[in-house]
Amino acid sequence: MANPPENYKGREQAYIKHYLLRNYFSRLIHKVAGAFQEFTYVDGFSGPWQSSSDTFSDTSFGIALEEMRKAKQAWANHGHHIRMRALLVEKNAQAFAKLTEVPERYPDIEITPLRGDFVTLVPALMNSLSFSTFTFLFIDPKGWGINTSEIVPLLRRPNTEILFNFMFDFINRAISMNDSNIVSKVNNLITTTSWRERLLSAPSEERRSIILEAFAQTLRDVGGYSFVAETPILRPSIDRHIYSLVYATRHRAGVKEFRDAQQKTIEEQEIVRDGVKMESRSGSQTELFSSAEMKPSAIAAFIEREAELAEQMLLALIGSSATDATAYGEIWPQVLSRRAITHAELNKLVAKLRRSKTILSDHWMPRQRVPTNASLLYRNPDMNVKTPAQENSSYTN
Repeated sequence: MANPPENYKGREQAYIKHYLLRNYFSRLIHKVAGAFQEFTYVDGFSGPWQSSSDTFSDTSFGIALEEMRKAKQAWANHGHHIRMRALLVEKNAQAFAKLTEVPERYPDIEITPLRGDFVTLVPALMNSLSFSTFTFLFIDPKGWGINTSEIVPLLRRPNTEILFNFMFDFINRAISMNDSNIVSKVNNLITTTSWRERLLSAPSEERRSIILEAFAQTLRDVGGYSFVAETPILRPSIDRHIYSLVYATRHRAGVKEFRDAQQKTIEEQEIVRDGVKMESRSGSQTELFSSAEMKPSAIAAFIEREAELAEQMLLALIGSSATDATAYGEIWPQVLSRRAITHAELNKLVAKLRRSKTILSDHWMPRQRVPTNASLLYRNPDMNVKTPAQENSSYTN
């Protein structure tokens, strides 16, 4: 595995953010392009910031536009022509001047740069989005104070998915402050109730999960998103959570693809962070470990713990007897939404639990290896399977 590109030097966390965006977005765009006549990428805080590429390849919108171009051409080769659009919002005058250079680089995509505040421009954005378009909304604010209620029209649009950069490190510190303006800003971002009361009585290791779940519930409530998942981005050289990329969708296929992209991103993040730490210790450029050479680290513990919690959640969701057996297709999207586990790994877990007779299924075919959506599952009543309350898991507190 090679080092991140040189233009990400000193901002490795941005590389990991872009790595996830590219991995998920490429999956999304090729699937959506086959089912819709129009796709629109909306970037609420486009920049560009700290870009050192003439093609903007190290920016979020640059990555999205490149993947849109690939998908458009791939489907055109099969006789399906999809309209690709991008609405790029930026408030800063200097950054916006660079943004106006983008359309000429992508003549095959309809790109509209919009100068102004993202929240203020919500009505204009809504007017620009046709009812039939599939929209991917990328919200990556330069700060963290965004009023969720003011962007509700965008969040509630049909056929919309969101990737939101939740600046956890800043928000976590802001939550502890008593300044009325800061309290108001936090409450405008996280609009669900009772989470502050939970923080007061919760142990410190649960703080991250409570805050992120409160924001996830906000997106479920105001946007009607059935599935909200997140992946943590850590500081390159220390085990500290800097921000989370929070993903929201109304479709189970989306959360399945997101978890696949997340797994690759977690592995890449650990490799990059190992390299940064080694370089810091040696004071020289050091070749990074391959994933096979990595020593056991935070990634292994995180993935193992998430698998344990996924098992607990699975057992809590299925019925306790054959008469109230639950279809697997109703279960796995809920588990993937809450726990960092892939669909393939969850399938293997179910198969293992069935072999151990922890769970039973009356509709499992003789040569069937993993469950199908139609598989009816229930806990073995003879084994007294316990279903403890869900715990929290993270790389770091």
